[in-house]
Amino acid sequence: MVLVTGFDHDHQSQVAMYGECVACAAETGSAARDSAIAVAADADPDWIRRARTVIAELARTRPTVTADDVWAEIDQPVSDPRALGAVFTWAGDAGYLARTTMTVPSTRPEAHRRPIRVWQSLVYEPPRLF
Repeated sequence: MVLVTGFDHDHQSQVAMYGECVACAAETGSAARDSAIAVAADADPDWIRRARTVIAELARTRPTVTADDVWAEIDQPVSDPRALGAVFTWAGDAGYLARTTMTVPSTRPEAHRRPIRVWQSLVYEPPRLF
């Protein structure tokens, strides 16, 4: 593989094969996602605190958590719904949840049954029977 200066992948071959460099496109997409999450995270600090509390509690009481679970528990509106992505990122970084490859259809009407990620709790405490 011949690397073009400044790239850690075969940029020219990918452009020739796919019409664009898929590695660069993935990096650009990830940067855009991270930027949107950062902007949303700063949108409403009170809402962010409430959402973090909800996710922490759900993670302790359920083996898995989805965005629908969180939306069902939050009783205050948010200026930018993408802020929930920032809260899930925080929950992963803080050790409450782990990202999985599983998805389920959303049950919220405004989400039109689009697939949403299932997160695995890392702090789940099953109920004691005795």
